[in-house]
Amino acid sequence: MPRLSLSWRVVGLLLAWCLPSVIYWLMYAPSMPFYPLFDAEMMLPLALMIGRRRLIFFLTLVGGAGIASAQAIAALFHFPSALDLVTQGDVPELSVPELIAAYWKEGLPLIAAAGVTLVALRLRRPTDRSWMLPALVLVLLLDLSRVTEHLRPSRYGAMNAVGSPLAGLVVQASRTRQAHLEQLHDARDLRQDALTWADSHPDGRVVWLLVESLGLPVDSSVRSRLDDVLAAASGQGYQLEVGSVPFRGSTTAGELRRLCQLAGSYSRLDMRAGRDCIPEQLRARGWHTTGLHAFSGLMFQRARWWPLIGLQDTRFLESLGDPLNSRRCGTAFRGLCDEDLVTLAFAEPIAKGGHFTYLLTLNTHLPLPERALDEPLRVGSPCDETQGPHRACELLHRHASLLQTVGEAAARQAEGRRPLIIIVGDHSPPFVSHDDRGFFDQDQVPFWILRPPG
Repeated sequence: MPRLSLSWRVVGLLLAWCLPSVIYWLMYAPSMPFYPLFDAEMMLPLALMIGRRRLIFFLTLVGGAGIASAQAIAALFHFPSALDLVTQGDVPELSVPELIAAYWKEGLPLIAAAGVTLVALRLRRPTDRSWMLPALVLVLLLDLSRVTEHLRPSRYGAMNAVGSPLAGLVVQASRTRQAHLEQLHDARDLRQDALTWADSHPDGRVVWLLVESLGLPVDSSVRSRLDDVLAAASGQGYQLEVGSVPFRGSTTAGELRRLCQLAGSYSRLDMRAGRDCIPEQLRARGWHTTGLHAFSGLMFQRARWWPLIGLQDTRFLESLGDPLNSRRCGTAFRGLCDEDLVTLAFAEPIAKGGHFTYLLTLNTHLPLPERALDEPLRVGSPCDETQGPHRACELLHRHASLLQTVGEAAARQAEGRRPLIIIVGDHSPPFVSHDDRGFFDQDQVPFWILRPPG
């Protein structure tokens, strides 16, 4: 192995750290507009490497890369930080091999950087004063970062020279401990539609569906085709209203916002905070309330906090028996099939009086299973590859299939017992590709309301 000077060695290590960030930046910056070129944590391994502490160097390098990757994944899936991914309960049904198979390509930049770093490990050891150059580089980068924060974003998005995932994690942890639930005041509060209906129909039913990764297409013609699918399936027995509402955060944030008009962590929920949630308000009116989800109730601790928002009868993968358990759908998040739960949601309630059913869907959770767009739709697929990216159109096709299933179930309801149906998205689809991600509005999700006449 040739013996290189200290300067060339430092340049090689800097390139090793720079390489994955540059690649990720070019690939994803339009989706995640703030991305650091260097992680501050990577500067510590540099100093340790030059100081001949190779084992500590390796451990700090792996730790820094792990924190950075976890923070990037959290941002991709609309989580405030990686803490929300690792501290929110058990996920016994999660298929890790499926996740790796779906996202292994995203690890290639890190593999390339590791290769460059391994080459640097075999180069000649520098002198004891070699820490001075990386320290100078770190100071210059930190100073440059303050300048680049104020630069106008390029076509790749805003760029900062250096960032610290670990510092961000610590700050987020501190904020989470101090944070309280915040009352929101969206211009369109879907809870009022349900309450108005309930007051006029004390013995009626409301079926509320929160649909996983249901984003608002930026192409209005694609959105219109989704409307057509639901309208055609539900027939003439309902009046259809369409619109959009704001979102921010992951699925649990969408649940709190739609059902309760709350922002914050569900870990802060208690009986007092849940009294304004639509299930609790209807329960207080004498209605029976049911919550359905095709995945484990341990996922994000829903078995614990759903009752706090007024859901009396909660049913998850663990408690839903045959024949539902005979069919499974999905990939990494494999659970019961949404179509089966839709059938259950529209079943006639046993108890007399009003009945509220909340269904959180599962099967459109990314990554999607590999399957052709061959599911039959009455109105055809909402988009094709001439209008949008393949993966985005595939997800929209599956959303359209779910809307058709809901519409057909609604049409089968007996006249005079038809429920009010509210369908709304939780967040925009967390695609890695900015082409797929950019096909959906990053601030709004769609909703549909099916109102029976009278």
